Amino acid sequence: MAVWDTWIDDWRTARDLLVAKGGRVVDFEVAPPASSDEILEVEKRIDRALPTSFRQVVTQFAKEVTVNVSSVDKSSIPQSLRRHLFPGRMFLSWNLEEVAYLEQERQTMLERSERERVLDPWRHVCIFQKCANGDDLVFDATSTSTEAIRFLSVKHALGNGYLLAESFEDLVSRMTLLALPGYDDYCWLPFAKDATSMLDLNCENAEIWREWLGFQPKSRSFGT
Repeated sequence: MAVWDTWIDDWRTARDLLVAKGGRVVDFEVAPPASSDEILEVEKRIDRALPTSFRQVVTQFAKEVTVNVSSVDKSSIPQSLRRHLFPGRMFLSWNLEEVAYLEQERQTMLERSERERVLDPWRHVCIFQKCANGDDLVFDATSTSTEAIRFLSVKHALGNGYLLAESFEDLVSRMTLLALPGYDDYCWLPFAKDATSMLDLNCENAEIWREWLGFQPKSRSFGT
């Protein structure tokens, strides 16, 4: 049984629980898997191989996903999470084809600002997701894990440089077990102990959030 076999069920469960708390479904779309030709076309355009974990997810599960449930009333969210400006929403998104456009944007940005040292963290990564506030989720091959997922922010947001997961599959699994809190750093910082520990599924805030929501995911155990 693949780890993604329970993702959709968990997303639907979390969605329904958040709606019962006052959230509103904006989007919930899961596309079919990508073909080998679609993968090769993207790799040709970005002139590099996609990370193995990302390839597996988009070819065996879905090439594009959008889950978006609007925020609940902030006053109803547990105080320990409100202190972090936690929005109390659900968001998850990826798009295979978008990776090619994001890579082109990265290369253009670096060419136009060749001597800008602030952009050094973007020189050896591949962007796969643009966050709502303009920050990036990237595959960082310079990390201890060559498929590591890192959050980068040109505006030096508080979560800049944080390591979120060991791979794309691991990122989606961690996000799923946290009921898809979102990609902007204020959405996941309550669940990150420090810049290197990745999203902590067992931290106090994670337990508080799941208990408040009533979320009991089917996905793999919290010992990740």
